[in-house]
Amino acid sequence: MKSESEIGTNLTGIGTSPQMAKAMIEASQEVPAFPDGIAAAELRVHYIQEAEPIGTMPPLSDDADMTLDAERTATLLDKLGERLAFERTGARLYELLMTKLEALPDDPNNPSIDDVQRIHDEELAHFDLVARVIDELGADPTAVTPSADLVAVMASGILQVVSDPRTSVAQSLQAMLVAELTDNDGWQLLIELSTDLVPTEALDEMRQALANEKEHLEDVRAWLSDLIVS
Repeated sequence: MKSESEIGTNLTGIGTSPQMAKAMIEASQEVPAFPDGIAAAELRVHYIQEAEPIGTMPPLSDDADMTLDAERTATLLDKLGERLAFERTGARLYELLMTKLEALPDDPNNPSIDDVQRIHDEELAHFDLVARVIDELGADPTAVTPSADLVAVMASGILQVVSDPRTSVAQSLQAMLVAELTDNDGWQLLIELSTDLVPTEALDEMRQALANEKEHLEDVRAWLSDLIVS
């Protein structure tokens, strides 16, 4: 497998062909993007004003605790759905990374498969924790909340990078660093929302999950640094 820093036949730049570049720019200016005169910003405003929400919250079960603040609970359940979707994605990312480590030649700077497996297992444990909390609040863990839908779209690009057979371990870790940064902030916000709404024992488990995620972030940072700087 070639290194991503190896000089090759990259012809994407236009600086090496100034005459053709000038002709291409002139041609692009002859045909407006919006022939009918509608500016792009105006069109976006129209779509924004007419758009429906990205999703709605599912109803609670009959045995849900109705003494809780309804609005805060709905917000919490939306964000619990978000973390559920993201933890599932996290587990998949580490599965993909393990496959890449097994397929590529050994590199002393690569993370060990055992370390990657440990983080994978913790991501799955976090998934189980969130699913249990959702169920205890009287909601359906299988329902896709608006925020879950949103992060699934956001994470799709990260999954594409790590699953691409052309990307190196370092490039995969670069994408996973984005995921871990997002995951850390997501857990912090979730814990803030959960105060007074989630049982103390579950809240303690969520704080432990955040501690795990902070370790995951530091691990990915260190692995990426080892591969890039060494």
